[in-house]
Amino acid sequence: MTDHPAPKSLPGASRDILPFRRGLQLVRPMPSRLPMPTVLRVSRSPHQRIAHGLPAVCAFTLLARQPLERLANGEGLPAGELRPHAIHDLRVAARHLRVLLAAFADCLDAEPVAFLRRELAWLQHRLAAARDWDIFIQSLASLVSEDPDTVWLLAAAQRRRDQAYDTALAVLNNRRYGRLILRFRFWLDSLDVSDRGEGKVEDIMSAHLRKHFRKLRQALRQKNLSDADLHRLRLRMKKVSDIGRLTKPLYPGGRRRRFIDRLAKAQETLGKRQDAVVGRQLAAELGTLAPEVAQKAIAAIIERETVRIAKQTGRFEAKSPRLFGLKTFWRKAV
Repeated sequence: MTDHPAPKSLPGASRDILPFRRGLQLVRPMPSRLPMPTVLRVSRSPHQRIAHGLPAVCAFTLLARQPLERLANGEGLPAGELRPHAIHDLRVAARHLRVLLAAFADCLDAEPVAFLRRELAWLQHRLAAARDWDIFIQSLASLVSEDPDTVWLLAAAQRRRDQAYDTALAVLNNRRYGRLILRFRFWLDSLDVSDRGEGKVEDIMSAHLRKHFRKLRQALRQKNLSDADLHRLRLRMKKVSDIGRLTKPLYPGGRRRRFIDRLAKAQETLGKRQDAVVGRQLAAELGTLAPEVAQKAIAAIIERETVRIAKQTGRFEAKSPRLFGLKTFWRKAV
């Protein structure tokens, strides 16, 4: 796993950083002006301290610390503790940090933001296969009891899942992951939270919501969207809903809650559809290696996933017109 060089503007970029169990350690001391790393601990609800008029950089540091703490929980994790919920939580934490970096990019130094977004994307990608195989194996559970021919298929899928978990464990014990956590933490500590020259939190977050909701509506107007198009649409929904949830102290009313709830339902439908798309791909992948006895079961799974895709597509198309009628809750552009 290649560790890309960090920009010199990122604290700790020139230092050799090694991970260790439940914390982070430096081979050489960091400059004294920066705090030494400890186990990351913050309030469970840092967004409760976000308020109108708060400088954007200060708001970013408050919002980023909780997902960064969750991301650090994977460091040094023993193999026996690496379970599906742990993989899911790490990927969600990485996604939240990427969304925050994108939302507040205009008030932060471009080089560290680009580097950290790239490293977080790398981490999400490397952990994705473990989750995909977990969901696929869950979908096989009902078929195993009905068709003994799927026994081979289930065993093959479990072997692939084990390989994916070995990869995930290697990533979480890799120096690149440890450097990502520590560099992000030092960078947060180095930011000038008193800087009021880069806008207020409500302006930054409202601009992010406006931008992605506009692109979301543009995508919804298109016809005959491909699997990749619908997957990108779902990711766009996540960007809107992730930031929308963090704006609760700014917009505590029912309009924000109704907006997020309706978006979440459409997002869930597309999520089920994407799981079926991935399941069909994984079944086809196993089909290239399967013996004759398992080919019938694989064909049945591919057919079932195709039916699921069509079903969830229909449900989403029925819900999508309601997304156009959503009343926005954020501050209008000045």
